[in-house]
Amino acid sequence: MQKLLMTLLLAAATPLAMAAQETRELPAFKSITTQGAYKLVVTVGQPQSVVVSGEQDVIAKLRTKVVDNDLIISMPDEKKSGWKDKLTIVIGVAQLNKFQMEGVGDTTLNQLAGEEFLLRYQGVGTLTANGRVQRFILKAEGVGNVNARDLDAKSVEASLEGIGSAKVRASETLNARVEGIGSLSYYGRPARVTKSADGIGSVRAAE
Repeated sequence: MQKLLMTLLLAAATPLAMAAQETRELPAFKSITTQGAYKLVVTVGQPQSVVVSGEQDVIAKLRTKVVDNDLIISMPDEKKSGWKDKLTIVIGVAQLNKFQMEGVGDTTLNQLAGEEFLLRYQGVGTLTANGRVQRFILKAEGVGNVNARDLDAKSVEASLEGIGSAKVRASETLNARVEGIGSLSYYGRPARVTKSADGIGSVRAAE
C-alpha cells in the first residue's frame, strides 16, 4: 500500500517537476523568424519580452538570437514535431514588420500595426493574425491554415502554394494568386480585385 501511494505521489509530482519558465534577455528586434515546433503568441505594441515555458530539457535546447533586428528562434532538430506540445513562447514587441515561420505549431500574432507587414508561412498548423495595417503581404506554402480575417488592411497581396488555406481582409485592393489545390477567401469587399488560380485552387469572396 505504501509503495502504491509513493508511486502515485511521484506520478502527480512529475508534471510539476518538468514545468519551467525562462525569460530570454535579447537585443531589440523588429522581425521574427521561427524554425521548429512550438506554440507561439506574439503581441505588438508591448514592451519587449521573450518568455519560454514548458519542459526544462526542451527549453534548454531552444535557440534564440537577434541578427540585423531579426529575432531567430530555432531548435537543433526542427523535425521533432512532438515538441509542439512541450513549448510555449510568449513574445511582446514594440513594432513588428515581418514574420517568417517554417515548421509545425500554432501561432497567434496580436495587434499588428503599421504601414506594411510581411508574412511568410511555410509549415503545418494554424497561424492567426489580427490588427490593422496599410499593406499586408502574404506568402504561404505547405498545408497550413493562415487566418488573417481580423487583420484589417487597405491593400493585400497574397500568394498561396500547396494545399493550405488562407483568409485575408482588404478594404481597397486585393492581388491574389493560388497555385495547387489551396483556397484563399477574402473579406472586406475590396473595390479592386486581381486574382488567378492554377490547378484546382480557388480565390473567392467570403462575403
